[in-house]
Amino acid sequence: MLHRTHSDRLFFSFGTAKVVLYDDREDSPTRGMLNELHFSEHNRTHLVIPPDVWHAVKNVGSTDAVFVNCPTKAYNHEDPDKWSLPRDSDRIPYSF
Repeated sequence: MLHRTHSDRLFFSFGTAKVVLYDDREDSPTRGMLNELHFSEHNRTHLVIPPDVWHAVKNVGSTDAVFVNCPTKAYNHEDPDKWSLPRDSDRIPYSF
């Protein structure tokens, strides 16, 4: 998933989750970089994902994973700022 106009602000509270980030921003010094991060109740954090960074969250634990998203802009149902790719896309060098 990707957002063009807002940042996602995620707080991981319970369970174990994996977050994959891919920077495809043209002017970014980290363009083309992929990050895989792991969070749990033993490693709680507040993660800010800026606009134009592809991201996905997957539960990788044996219990439910709970996180809260507080985006910087309210969701607009008439003009959603939400972009996605097919799972088999080769645009991002990662596979769940």
